[in-house]
Amino acid sequence: MDDLTFLKPKLSRLKLSGILETLPVRLEQAMQEKWSFSQFLDLLLTDEIERRDYKQLARRLVKSNLDPDKTLETFDFTFNPRIHQPTIRELATCNFMQKKENVFFLGPRKPET
Repeated sequence: MDDLTFLKPKLSRLKLSGILETLPVRLEQAMQEKWSFSQFLDLLLTDEIERRDYKQLARRLVKSNLDPDKTLETFDFTFNPRIHQPTIRELATCNFMQKKENVFFLGPRKPET
């Protein structure tokens, strides 16, 4: 089954390009390691899910218009002395999630224009 060209149109039509990209490598692995059909299928589907998750994250990052050069390490806390730097850094660890604590950010409302 070296020639997988008959699968390309079907995988493309089903929008399974992640499987299309990894199929030759996974097929070789499956033969060498004597995977069962379900193991083989599971890994192909995992590849597809990972590709979709990666593309979705990339789309969201582009849509967010976040500057990748701006990080918490480069943030200028001196511009507003009311921002408590240790609290912000602690929140960035996300320890509150493991402790199942709620976090609220309060601030002034934007003036209506």
